[in-house]
Parts: sequence; structure tokens; C-alpha cells
Amino acid sequence: MSDRDQHTDKQKRLANLQQHMARANHEEGIRTQYDRRIAHTQSQIGDLLRTSQERIDRLYNPSLGITREPRSHNRGGGITEPDTPDRRTSGMTPAATKAFSALESSYGPLSVTSAHRSPEHNRSVGGARNSQHLHGNAYDIDVSNLTRDERIKLIQAAREAGFKGVGVYDNSLHFDVGPPRAWGSDYTRNTVPDWARSYVR
Repeated sequence: MSDRDQHTDKQKRLANLQQHMARANHEEGIRTQYDRRIAHTQSQIGDLLRTSQERIDRLYNPSLGITREPRSHNRGGGITEPDTPDRRTSGMTPAATKAFSALESSYGPLSVTSAHRSPEHNRSVGGARNSQHLHGNAYDIDVSNLTRDERIKLIQAAREAGFKGVGVYDNSLHFDVGPPRAWGSDYTRNTVPDWARSYVR
């Protein structure tokens, strides 16, 4: 083979090698872009899962056994209050949180439908103008799945825990650490159900 032919053969080999390297670099670039897209997608999924978990945590606090479901809850006085109250611990007084902790310790996990309320939230649910919820002194508890006897035991436990105000509605019980008093569906003592009267004196 002449020197010219050898030179031509080397050029062809070099050209083939360059084409192979170019293809390899192109494929590596595609893999890099793919890896980056996968990492970005995984990051987005992680963010979504964290956000979802945070939303779940706001509805369910396993350490305290408190569940809050986004549904409507009729308090028995013709007023429907959403079961998505203002943040449970924000704005609550030490006396209220202490009483609630004692209540759960003696009775068990409770479903809270309303705790501290902002003035706007209180107006939207038709709360009393000077509601104890506004002062962080009150909790409303869902009792729609409790029997009469279980509700009586809950009222007794609440009184022993330090709650003085008791509101008795068809599907919920209101407990607060304000002045001693009791009321029923129309916010007067006259409508306290007969079965509850002797337990809310």
C-alpha cells in the first residue's frame, strides 16, 4: 500500500472514530438530560408528597388523637359550622389547653370541630358576639357517633378536667373554661336536654 493510500485509510479511520465519539457524546447528552428530568420529576413528586402530608397532618394529629374532617357539622341550633376550624392550638389559652389535655387523658381521643376562632370565622358560623372561642377558651367536640351515656360520661369528664361552660347540641358538645353556665340549642338553659340537666349544673 502506498503512502497515499495509508494516509487515506488513516483519515477514514479517524473520521469513523470521530463519528463514533460524536454519537457517544450525543447519547451521553441525552442520558444527562434524561437524568436531569428524572431528578426534577422526583423533586416535584417529593414536594407534592410533602405538601399532601402537611395537609393530612392538619386534619389528623396522631400524637394527640385529634381528627378533623372537612365536612359540615350541624350544632343543633339551626347553624351549620364547617369542621375545618381555625388552627387548633393557635390562640388557645393555657387553661383551655390544659383542660383539654386532661379531658383526653381521662376520656380518650376526641374529634374537635372548632377551637380558637377569628372574629371573621366566628361571624361566618353565627357564633355568639362574645364567644369564648374568640378568647381561645373553648372547644366544640363532635359527638354525632356517641350514645347518650357516652355523652354524659364526656360531660362529666369535661367538668372534672376544668371546663365550666357546657353547650349541649344535637351533634356536638361545647366546653369552655369561662364562667360556669350551660345552654342548649337556642343558647339558653331552657333548651338543655332533660338527660343532660343534672350533669351541667
